[in-house]
Amino acid sequence: MRLLIVDNVNNLSGAPAVVSQISQLLAANIVCIREEPDGAYRSVCCGIRSERPPLYPLGVLLLLLRPAFWREWVAADTIILNTSLTFPFLLMARICGKNTVAILHECSYKNLLYSVAIRMTVWAAGFIVTPSARAYRTLLGTRGNWRVMANPLPVRYFEAPPVRAKRLERQVSVLFAGDARAYKGRDLFRAVADILATDPSRAWICHEVGDSSYRKLNGDSRRLTPEVYDRYDFVLVLTDNRIWQETFGLVGCEAACRGCIPLFTDAFAYREIWDPFAADLYLPDRQAAAIAQRLQGLVVDGDRVARLRQMVSSRAAALCSPSSMLESWRALLAEVKSG
Repeated sequence: MRLLIVDNVNNLSGAPAVVSQISQLLAANIVCIREEPDGAYRSVCCGIRSERPPLYPLGVLLLLLRPAFWREWVAADTIILNTSLTFPFLLMARICGKNTVAILHECSYKNLLYSVAIRMTVWAAGFIVTPSARAYRTLLGTRGNWRVMANPLPVRYFEAPPVRAKRLERQVSVLFAGDARAYKGRDLFRAVADILATDPSRAWICHEVGDSSYRKLNGDSRRLTPEVYDRYDFVLVLTDNRIWQETFGLVGCEAACRGCIPLFTDAFAYREIWDPFAADLYLPDRQAAAIAQRLQGLVVDGDRVARLRQMVSSRAAALCSPSSMLESWRALLAEVKSG
């Protein structure tokens, strides 16, 4: 089976990181609509290289004009499409009679383009892979052509045990990996950090990815690595589900593999991934005072924190290790090939 992966944008966000690992697991080439200079992988070709998104149809058209794209397209019998915004190529693959697997990460409520793209993907894809059943249940219903799979992580996350030298009774480190978009919860994180800064019982080190304190400790790159997660005790995922229904969960799995405990608001993929002990990780109250109090209550019990670290690390390894993901993808592709 000859595979080709078509991606929307190659940057440092979660979806390209996931497809980069899938391409390595399956030995598949990638083409993408837009590529930023510091991307997650090296594509065979792209429609446009730019940090600023062009008009969406322009990127699609420019990719279609690349000879390298057509060489890959003709040779492939199975097309894996990453994110719903690759739906024009999904329709092409359907017309050409190629096998298709679509990977859905987004929800359909973001804007009109996503709503149309996701519905077109659900209608046209041969098979659908998603990290969240809950996010798409109303769209996919009882159809048998979709699979829930966690996102694969690089082998380097599993190569060495994390280092946990410091004691929680003296200092606790908390990481926020969201960006400036309001629904990601940056303002809420800053309010939590302000409250924790007044705690007389221990020092709280609260960093946002990319801020000055974070750069001083981790360097200028925004790329998250095992070494970065090893420096933190908790990672906060504060997405506001009323605005953007999070369906991804990659940061939480990366952190958990390194013993950094993910705490999350009501996010689709996180609820499903951590279901066996979600009550220990879930932040039901989106008020800064409640989140700060929850963190302060957790670190008082060092044995409980140690148990949580072990549980989340084992869970992430079982779901996201290269060996388990390769087995899952091979099984799916065998089903795709058989018809």
